[in-house]
Order: sequence, then C-alpha cells, then structure tokens
Amino acid sequence: MNTSQDVEDLQQAHEAGRAVRAHGPYRVLLGDELLNYHPVVIADPVPTGRQILEAAGVQPLLEHSVFQLLRGGQLESLRLDETTDLRSRGVEKFLIFRSDRSFRFELDGSVFEWGTGRI
Repeated sequence: MNTSQDVEDLQQAHEAGRAVRAHGPYRVLLGDELLNYHPVVIADPVPTGRQILEAAGVQPLLEHSVFQLLRGGQLESLRLDETTDLRSRGVEKFLIFRSDRSFRFELDGSVFEWGTGRI
C-alpha cells in the first residue's frame, strides 16, 4: 500500500508551479456530473480512459464516459483505449458520467462538451 508521501499529488504540483515527477503513483481528482470530486490514486503515468474508470470503481465501463478537465476549463473526452499523460498538460481532474455519449453545446461562440444531456 502506498503512503501519502509516496504519492505525487498532481493538484499540489500544479498549484506549486513545479514539474510532476516522472514516476507514479499519482493522486488525481475524479468528479461526477454535479462536480463532486474525490481523490484516487493511479499508478500508471499514462493511463487509459479504461484505467481511470476502473479507478473510479464504476460498472459497467461501457455505460460510462470520462472527460479530462483541461487548464482553460474545457473538457476533453477520453475513449476507453485512449491515453493521457498525467505528467504533462496540467491533467489533474477528470469527470465521470453515467452516459455512453457526449453532448455539445455552444455558449458565447465557443463549443463545449458535456457528458449528459442536462447541465
């Protein structure tokens, strides 16, 4: 079992303005459609969408979608077999939706994605 000293907290690294270490495990925040976040630990520095959903403990995986929250506040969908590098891009938060699709909407000329038909 990892102690809290062994785990690289990605949000703390980002807030401190320091580079994320090259090896895991990493603490990320997983949220739901109500933006309720909780921390989870992921060992792989380049996890797949599947690994993130597994860390969230959701089942069945095919009935859920995962989005990474980007620095500018945009959401980017992550397919089950697609990877993201936790060591770069300020990736520290993900949103998990019980939905197998994404929805796009436009606000002030910008297009956004969301994981359910309701915001």
